[in-house]
Amino acid sequence: MPLPHSLLRPLFAWPMVFLVLASSANPARAGAPDRKSAAREECERLNDTGSYAEALPHCRDAADLRRPVESGLADGDLGRSLTSLGLALEMTGDRRSAEASYREALALHRSVGQHEAEALVLSNLAALAIGGGDYAAALAWLAAEEAVTRRALAESDAEWAPAELDYVRMNRSVALEQLGAYAEALAEIRPVADHLLAAGDENTARRESAALAVNLAVLYRNLGDPRRALTLLERARLVYERLGDRSALANVHLNRGLAYQLNLREPERADEELSRALALARESGDRGEEIRTLCALGDLRRAAGRLSAARAAFEEAMVAAVASDAMAGRWTAQAGLGRVARDAGDPALALVHLRAAIAGIESTGAALGDAALRGGLLSDQRAVYAAAVDLLAERALELEGPEEERAALEALTIAEQARARELLDALAGGGSGAPLLAAGLAASSARLGPALVYFFGERHLWRFEHEDGRWRIAAAGEPAEIRALVTLVHRPLARAEPAPTDVLARLSHLLLPERLPAGSELRIVPDGRLFYLPFELLPDPERSGRNLVERLAVSYLPSLSVLAHLRSPARAARWNVAALADPELPIRPAAGGSSSLADLLAQRFGLPPLPGAAREARDAAARLGEPSTVELGRAATETKLRELAGEGVRILHIAAHTVVDESIAGGVALFLAPGDRVADPSGAAGDPALATADDGLVTAAELARMPLEVDLAVLSGCRTAVAETGMTGGDGAGGGRALASLSGALLGAGSRGVVASLWEVGDAATAALMEQFYFELARGVRPATALRRAKLRLARDPRWAEAPGWAGFVLLGDPGAIAPPRATWRWLGGALAALTLGGTLMLRQRRGRGRSPASTLG
Repeated sequence: MPLPHSLLRPLFAWPMVFLVLASSANPARAGAPDRKSAAREECERLNDTGSYAEALPHCRDAADLRRPVESGLADGDLGRSLTSLGLALEMTGDRRSAEASYREALALHRSVGQHEAEALVLSNLAALAIGGGDYAAALAWLAAEEAVTRRALAESDAEWAPAELDYVRMNRSVALEQLGAYAEALAEIRPVADHLLAAGDENTARRESAALAVNLAVLYRNLGDPRRALTLLERARLVYERLGDRSALANVHLNRGLAYQLNLREPERADEELSRALALARESGDRGEEIRTLCALGDLRRAAGRLSAARAAFEEAMVAAVASDAMAGRWTAQAGLGRVARDAGDPALALVHLRAAIAGIESTGAALGDAALRGGLLSDQRAVYAAAVDLLAERALELEGPEEERAALEALTIAEQARARELLDALAGGGSGAPLLAAGLAASSARLGPALVYFFGERHLWRFEHEDGRWRIAAAGEPAEIRALVTLVHRPLARAEPAPTDVLARLSHLLLPERLPAGSELRIVPDGRLFYLPFELLPDPERSGRNLVERLAVSYLPSLSVLAHLRSPARAARWNVAALADPELPIRPAAGGSSSLADLLAQRFGLPPLPGAAREARDAAARLGEPSTVELGRAATETKLRELAGEGVRILHIAAHTVVDESIAGGVALFLAPGDRVADPSGAAGDPALATADDGLVTAAELARMPLEVDLAVLSGCRTAVAETGMTGGDGAGGGRALASLSGALLGAGSRGVVASLWEVGDAATAALMEQFYFELARGVRPATALRRAKLRLARDPRWAEAPGWAGFVLLGDPGAIAPPRATWRWLGGALAALTLGGTLMLRQRRGRGRSPASTLG
C-alpha cells in the first residue's frame, strides 16, 4: 500500500517570516523587547527550527499576554501569536486546538482587513486538513486563500500576492498527491518549479526552494523516477541542515527511506533513513512526521518478517494518530495491523483491522466533492481493499453451498468498493455513487445474467462466477503471471500481428472456468490490465479448436454497480443515427497568430484527413434510415456533438482521430473540427465548465460532462476503450479509472453502451466490421450479438483471420436492441450487400489514418 507522503508546508513551517504587520513598526516598542514580544520571538524562533515541543509554552504565553484585545492594532498582534500557537499545537499533535487557534487568528485578521495575514492562516488551515486526511476541506481552504490573494492583487499593488499564489499551487499539489493524482499534482506545480528551485541565498528563498524540492521528489518517486527524487531530496537536506530545521529534515529522511524501500528495494538503507527520520521527528515534537515514519517502519519490518517489531510500530502510530485526530494516519496504521495479523495467521483479527481502514478511506472519499479525486484516492489505497478481498475469498474457498455464496458475496462487495468510482459518480448525476452492497448484488442477479467478474487481490486473481442467480468463487492464478501474459497478447495485436497461441491457451486455462455459464451472452467485468484483453480470442475450454467468439457474445462492464446505475434508453430519440466523421483538423495559424493545444497536437502528429470515415458514417445512417444526420468536415464540431447528443439519439457514431498525450487533461482526447473559439455560455446548458472555446479537442472530462441521451455510442477510432496508463500502471490505474477513457466518459455522460477499440485497428478491417455490425443492428439484433456476428464474418475470412485486429472492438455497458426503423424488405438489400462484401472490400481505399507510434497517437 502506498504510504503517506511528504506534506509540504511552505507557509506553515516558518509562518512569521512572510508576515510584516504594522505593529512591528510601532515606535512605542522600540528598544528592549517587552515580555509579550520576547515570548512571541522565542515561540517563532523555536518553531522556525522545528522545535515545536519547546516552542509550545512560549507560544501559549505570547497569545495569553496579548489578551484582551484592545485595538485593531492589537487584533493583528494577537492574530500573529495565535497563528504561531496553532503551528506548535498542530505539530505536537493537538489538531483540534490548533484549528481553533487558526480560526480565531483568521477572524481577527479579517476584522482588520489584513489580507496577507488572512491568506497565511488559510494556508495553514489547508495544511492542517491535509495532515489529518481531510482533503476536501484542504482544497476548500486553498480555494479561499487563492480568492483572498487575487482580490488583494486586484485592489492594490500587493507585492506579496504573486508569491502567495505560488504557495497555493504548491500546497494544492500536495493535496492532489495525497489523493494519488500524481500527474495532476506535477502539472499543478510545474509552473512555479523553475524559479523557486533557482532561489537565492536568503533563508526564506532557500526554504521555499527546499520545500519545493521535497514535493517534486515525492512526485517523481511515485511516477517511477527514484534517482531523480533522491537528488532533489539531497538538495533539500543540505538546506535544512544549514537552517537547523529538524522537522523538515525528518520529512526528507522519511522520503529517502520510502525511495529505498518501495522503489529501489534496498531495505537496509531504507531502515537507516527511516530510523533517522523517526529520531528527528521525535526531537522536534512533530507528531505527523512521527506517525508517517512509524507506519513506514512497520511496513518495512513486516516485509522482513519481523512481525512483533512491525506490530509495535503500527500500534504506536495508531495511538499517536488517535490522539492527534489524524484520519489518514489511523487508516494507514489499521491497514498495517491487518497485514501483520494476516501474516501471523489470524485472519479474523486481520479483517477487523482492514475493515476499519476501509471505513476510514471511504469516509474520506465521501467528503471529496470531486469524482476524479475520489477515484484517485481509492486507486492509491486499493491495496487495503485487495488484502481484505484475499482473506474473504480464501475463507469462501473453504466453504460449500450457501455459506460459500455468502462469503463470496462479501468478498465481491469489497471488490466493488475498491474499483475507482468516477464513472459510478457520473452515473449518479454528479454525486457520490455508492457501489452495490451484498444484498444489492444478490438482487441484481436477474438482470445480470451469466457473468464472470475478476479482481486482482494482493496474492491471487479472483474470479466470481454468476449463473442462474448463484455466485461461486475461484482463484484464477498469480497476479504477476497474468499481467505478463496479457501484455504478451496485447502488444502483437496492437501491431497488427497475431497473438501467440500458447499464451492465449494459458490465459484461457487460468481465466475461464472449465464449464462456461450457459447462455448466448456473457458479461465480463475485467480488472486492471485485463481491460486490455479481448476475451473473445481465448480458446473455448470445452470445445477444442474454437475460441470464445464462436460460442457466445461477450460484453464488458467497468463494474457490477455500473449496471444498476446505467440510465434508461432514450425515450423520444430525434435521430436514429447522428454521425460525426472526417472532421476538419486545426490548421497552422498565420504568422504571429497564437496556437491552441489542438493546433499544436495536430501539427505534431501530422494527422491526415479521413475520407473513409465519411463513407462509413453515411453507410451507418443509410442502414438505420431516417431520421438520421451526418456531420462531416467543418461541421463535425464539439458544439454539434453536444447539440445532437442532447436531442436523443439511438446511435451516436464518431469516426475521428484519437490522441494520447500527457499535455491533455486526462491524457486522451478526441479530435473534432474546431468551431467558434469565443466562449458561449448559452451553449453550455448553464455549466461554466462547458462554456469554453470549441478548439476541436474533446477530452474525456469534457465528454463526461455532456448530458447525453444516447442508446449506443460507436467510437470508430483507435484505442478509445481504455485509459492511456492501464498497461503500465497498477490495477488501480487504467482500468480502474473508468473516466480516463473516452468510452467510460460516454457511459458516464448517459450512453447506455459504447462500442470502442482496444488498439489501432486497420482501416479496411474497421470498415468491414462496421458494415456488418450496422447490417445486424438494422435487423433489430442486440448490439452484443451484432458485434459478435460481425467479428465472426471477419474471423472466417482469410484476409482478417491471421491478425485479428477486429478483436479489438469491444462493447461496454448494457444497450438494448435498436428498434429496426425500416421495412423487412429493406433488410434484403442489406443481405445482398453482405453477400458482395468480398468484392467490395477489395476495392475499398484505405483511410488516411495517421500511423504514428501506437503509444502516442490513434
